[in-house]
Amino acid sequence: MPAATFPIVMNAVVAALFAASYLALALLHRGNTAPLWFAASFGAIVITPLALLAQSYTGWVVLFAPVIYLSFATCLILMVPGLAVLYRKPIPWGLVTVLGIVTVVSAALALQLPVNTLVRVVSYQTPFVLATAASCWVVLRDSPRRLRDLLLAGLFALLCMHVPLKAALAISLHTGPHQINYMDTPFAVVAQISTGILMVATGFLILVISVLELVLETLEVADTDALSGLLNRRGFEQRASDLVHGRTGAAPFALLLIDIDHFKAINDTFGHGVGDQTIRGFGDMLQHTLPQSALIGRVGGEEFAILLERASPEMARLQAESVRLAIIGHDDQDVPPFTVSIGVALASREEPLLATLERADAALYEAKRSGRNRVCCAEEETLPHNVVPLRR
Repeated sequence: MPAATFPIVMNAVVAALFAASYLALALLHRGNTAPLWFAASFGAIVITPLALLAQSYTGWVVLFAPVIYLSFATCLILMVPGLAVLYRKPIPWGLVTVLGIVTVVSAALALQLPVNTLVRVVSYQTPFVLATAASCWVVLRDSPRRLRDLLLAGLFALLCMHVPLKAALAISLHTGPHQINYMDTPFAVVAQISTGILMVATGFLILVISVLELVLETLEVADTDALSGLLNRRGFEQRASDLVHGRTGAAPFALLLIDIDHFKAINDTFGHGVGDQTIRGFGDMLQHTLPQSALIGRVGGEEFAILLERASPEMARLQAESVRLAIIGHDDQDVPPFTVSIGVALASREEPLLATLERADAALYEAKRSGRNRVCCAEEETLPHNVVPLRR
């Protein structure tokens, strides 16, 4: 049995296992298509070692040489859209198209040139180098560049450098994957093992990142209110607690609880569809009115919570007033006129978030009891017009 047979068979088996793993991941999370791209990529590369074996045992170089070439190139090209989808970015179709054209042209040229000539080797390896370089670029462009992302980019860079190094070694040893005796050469063993190691490392890291991204996506869905698109109570309380109690400086936080006044009357008068549109419209207004750093959540039927960072009592009060006035002046034709009542409390690092929520809720209750359409602060004694102090 040729020396390279075992590593080639192992590469085929491992690639098939990766393809199956990605396919299983895609079936478990049908809304995410990134695993499908990777399943197709590793499915394509399964063909490469099988074609190498078939070429070696049949001697049909003319038949299997294009299969070896195109299957490996297809594997590397499919990585590019898969990585873009993994990081939730648009697929660079222009780049993918260019890589496909370069592959076809290079295959047509390389497979007609004499073996082990420099022109043939350069033409043959160009699509592989470009595809791995493109994958490296996509990771660096689209990812948050966490440690795992940088490691993945580094693996693609190693693959990119590995291709020409392997080609140079093939020229110096006068061998290559399209010779009948390829499987009997030491080069075949080295080439298959080195390529296998890099592909296994890359496939495993992509699998880990894919699983982590799907877990994060699942957590986001679990913490998101389906109607408004904002955080739900669970998500808001968890993230607000992390922000308040995880801070290291003395920057203050303020908690605002907002209730849509007479929301039941909106549902009874205009119907629940209009009530739902009111919730969505108010959520959109909050996102456009408040600073980007504000944490916003829908914590009840018509109740919303906001955590403001670096908010003094005066700033929190003014921000609450800006929300109240923005609602009075809204011009959404699909939403009837409505007002809001707001309770404000300063958040303390020493105080549990639930206690802060209770104080803000008490301030909100006072705002509603005092006539609604107003702001009530739990912290202040001297307040401007239309801001009702909390009676203690």
